[in-house]
Amino acid sequence: MNELKTLSWKPYWVYCTVSNPTEARIMKFRDLKEGWNYGEGMPFSDSAIEEAAQVHRQITFSGFAQTDAFPGPNGEIQITVYDQCDYFEFERDQNGHWTIIHERNGLEAEPIECLGLDQVIALARTMKSTICDASTFYRRLITGTPQSNVSTVWHSERLPRMVAYPSLIETVR
Repeated sequence: MNELKTLSWKPYWVYCTVSNPTEARIMKFRDLKEGWNYGEGMPFSDSAIEEAAQVHRQITFSGFAQTDAFPGPNGEIQITVYDQCDYFEFERDQNGHWTIIHERNGLEAEPIECLGLDQVIALARTMKSTICDASTFYRRLITGTPQSNVSTVWHSERLPRMVAYPSLIETVR
């Protein structure tokens, strides 16, 4: 009979997506010792690595595939996300505060600073929907119709030929 043993560590492996190279890289930050960066650089706490992994998981669950992670010499962890013309940078400082930077076509928006983990995960959850134009997505990928071939929608009750030929309006009424 197998007995369930009490573990002294938090089992993160239940949600771990180590098949993702970025998450595997984040987990390897545990191996960095004091002085890992040319004599400088501090080791990373387990909580910092776990938070970074949680944020990265939410990013990948939200549909982003191109990601990377970088260790900072002062205990910060940076997660980068690349999606066509959008670039996101999530950085956790050694105090546990997060900063998010968004760039579109190389232009940086105002950074969002001093966020807690819950706020960062909530923003990561909605990130994809804020940068997608659903109508363009559906026209291009579902119907296969290039945007230049999409018919013009006329919002008035009169079509252009009715304006050109007013007699058509009279015969319809």
